[in-house]
Amino acid sequence: MRRILLVAAAAMLVACIDSIDPSVPLPNTETDVAGSFALSTANGQPLPIVAQTTTFAKWSIVADTLVIANGGTWTETTSYVLDSLTSVGSSTQQGTTAGTWAISNQQIHFTTTQGGSATFVGSLLRGTLTVAFNNGTFAYTKI
Repeated sequence: MRRILLVAAAAMLVACIDSIDPSVPLPNTETDVAGSFALSTANGQPLPIVAQTTTFAKWSIVADTLVIANGGTWTETTSYVLDSLTSVGSSTQQGTTAGTWAISNQQIHFTTTQGGSATFVGSLLRGTLTVAFNNGTFAYTKI
């Protein structure tokens, strides 16, 4: 059961980043985007945030780090607390995704190549990386 919940959690987190979202306007990005970024808010709300609740469990994202490397690759590590709703207890879990990035049309275009299949856009401006997907805005601070 625990393995099924882990697979479901990973799929849920990847599903959050399912496509480029043109409804969220982003500023033009800086061109030097390499660095490590920590998620600070999701839709204006500070962490932790509830990512999904099912009959069996609730997943809350407690930390998320996105590393953009020179050369066009990125990795993301998400830490979340999995609270069982069928028994007493919780556990901390981690998921990793990775992919490629390129700047075009003054935006950073991310494509997931490991841990799912998704594309999304972002913009870096004065140390804040803003990522748009699913009609939401996720703000990362350079660390």
